[in-house]
Amino acid sequence: MKKISLLLLGFLAGLSFANLHAETAQARLFCYSVRVHGATGTGGATLDLTTSPNIINDELAPYFSTRTHYCAFVLDDGSFPIEGTMYLDAPLGLDANDDGFDDFFDTTRGVAITSTAGTFNTGFSTGTVTAQWIRSAGSKNGTCVLSLTDNSFGYLGTFNHSFEILEYKGVLTYTPAATNVTGSLSLTRAGSALETLAGPAQFNKSPTIPADELELQAGGWTNAASQALTFVVATVDRDLIRQTNYYGVVLFDDGEPATADADYSLWVLSLDDANDSDHDGVPNFSDAPAGGAARKPV
Repeated sequence: MKKISLLLLGFLAGLSFANLHAETAQARLFCYSVRVHGATGTGGATLDLTTSPNIINDELAPYFSTRTHYCAFVLDDGSFPIEGTMYLDAPLGLDANDDGFDDFFDTTRGVAITSTAGTFNTGFSTGTVTAQWIRSAGSKNGTCVLSLTDNSFGYLGTFNHSFEILEYKGVLTYTPAATNVTGSLSLTRAGSALETLAGPAQFNKSPTIPADELELQAGGWTNAASQALTFVVATVDRDLIRQTNYYGVVLFDDGEPATADADYSLWVLSLDDANDSDHDGVPNFSDAPAGGAARKPV
């Protein structure tokens, strides 16, 4: 009888330790902006994209309107620089691995040769843009060939740009509680092992649907250059179709502190948690801890 009592005590102690033990979810953070490097066309003309009025920052930023992206541009043939605004579609809409996110922003997925269209205006004329995109699976780098035709002055040139996807992957180590989840994020940029991002993360559970909606509290994560990337409060939802995934839009005050101006601000955080101790279909990340408040089963 004494042995049984000791075994029960050991079992219960093990349960208590497991409840307090930090767990791990797979984390992914990617930027909706695309870094498109400047290019030189036939005849030596250059084309640069930017979202800053002060510098060339190579940003093609999300637009979510008539086109998916936009930027300012400078086309310089050495005699008369042309400045304007470009509205361009990125090759979105394909999700071959059915993870809920566009393959374009996933470096593990390739982008076959895809053509998209756009427009531009310079203040005194307008024109059209055609783009041809390609990127190999497993690479953050791809090629975007832009051709510009002005409605008044005709063909302006073709420019062979390289572009980059900004994506980080790693883990969220977390400890769940009844009303919140505290954790630590550790990420490395896909295709660039020296670029890292890490820091604390606290998620407050929704009082009405705690298993399915949380709020990432405002904070900051530090990159490899010891620069803090601060962000505002963000809503994080559980994907009720895939069930083990959580996602939310993270808005940084400045997503690329290496440039002089605030830019590359809009990112998506994705968390995948396979932990489900009570096998109820809700990952431990947002599930009520053992002994916590009861909730309706899914």
